[in-house]
Amino acid sequence: MVHLSDLQVGAPGTDALGSLELLVEELTQPAAIGRPPDAVIITGDLVHQGTAESYPMLAAALRCVETRLAAPVLCALGDHDDAIAAKAIPSLRAGSWTVHRLGPLRLVLLDSGRGRLGEAQLRWMRRRLATDAPWGSVVCLHHPPVATSLASPPPFPFPRNGVADALRAVVADASAFTEALEGTDTRVVLAGHGRHALMGEVAGAGLLAAPSWARQRQYVVVSMSSRCWSATVRTVGADRTVEPQV
Repeated sequence: MVHLSDLQVGAPGTDALGSLELLVEELTQPAAIGRPPDAVIITGDLVHQGTAESYPMLAAALRCVETRLAAPVLCALGDHDDAIAAKAIPSLRAGSWTVHRLGPLRLVLLDSGRGRLGEAQLRWMRRRLATDAPWGSVVCLHHPPVATSLASPPPFPFPRNGVADALRAVVADASAFTEALEGTDTRVVLAGHGRHALMGEVAGAGLLAAPSWARQRQYVVVSMSSRCWSATVRTVGADRTVEPQV
């Protein structure tokens, strides 16, 4: 899986859609990540200001990504997003809480756009995770559920907010989320929001927060088998590996 976050289409001084074209060019090269991705996951802040005009343009770009990679693009919502306007995105047409099967792996995407998940969404998540998937589950949301540590040194100067701010930017009902995850088959939680490559642990599962795509053009390649997973934080033409987790 290729994991992106914080596209923030329309943010001043950025070109998220042009960078997506560069990403697709890289991922279609055999030497890039070893094999084409089975899915692209984007954990929120799809656009900068949540305006309705931004989403159709992004939707068209994501359809092109799906066609060229022959892989689904699955999106979660962040605090910059508008849940109604975001229905222009194919994977969000049925709502912002979604579940998908990727072969033996289950993907659960949540909506923390208001800074919290809420009891109704947590009940929905518990029901979806009530039975085990063959290879377990990956849960995706925008705000990290716990304070995290830096997986790689951030660029200087820091984009807009410092590292300390990024480490505090957690989902408001993190304790309830962690409790809901306990005892489930969740192996990895994917998040964003902090704008740097961050890692940690929640309820026995690994936590990976992707850097800001708009600001840093970095993404995470998550490789999973039935027994272990590994992750590589990449910039175009460079990479940094996070130790494999069993």
